[in-house]
Amino acid sequence: MDIWTQLGRFSEFETQRLLMRPFAFKDHKDFYEIAGDAQNLAFIFPCQANLAESDFLLVHYFMKNPLGVSGLLSISKITK
Repeated sequence: MDIWTQLGRFSEFETQRLLMRPFAFKDHKDFYEIAGDAQNLAFIFPCQANLAESDFLLVHYFMKNPLGVSGLLSISKITK
């Protein structure tokens, strides 16, 4: 089994309190809240000025090749 198949098998996983999964476009408003705050991004990427820039970043850097990017969305089962 190659690395891509292994990554595909574990692209989503769940614990008692969290669901970890790759970003989806339905997350774009939440992603913008994170990407629009410079304090969250000091060592990651530049702050996104508007929703359109944030959407571009989300799609081109996190969704386009999801198995090759180490960005997962953590969803708390307690608050959602």
